[in-house]
Amino acid sequence: MQLAKAEAEPDYFDDTLKRQLTEFQRLQHLAADGIAGARTLIHLDNLTGAADSPHLQAGQR
Repeated sequence: MQLAKAEAEPDYFDDTLKRQLTEFQRLQHLAADGIAGARTLIHLDNLTGAADSPHLQAGQR
């Protein structure tokens, strides 16, 4: 998935970033409310392969 680059500095949550977040949520079948809540962050982590976030892994019994 490719999102448009934000026009403003990434240090704050502006209207462009909120629109991008809402579109991401819509594409991921999440509540498109423009709020980066837990479910949205989990989806972002899973899609980006964030190494520092927890991931479930099948183990042996």
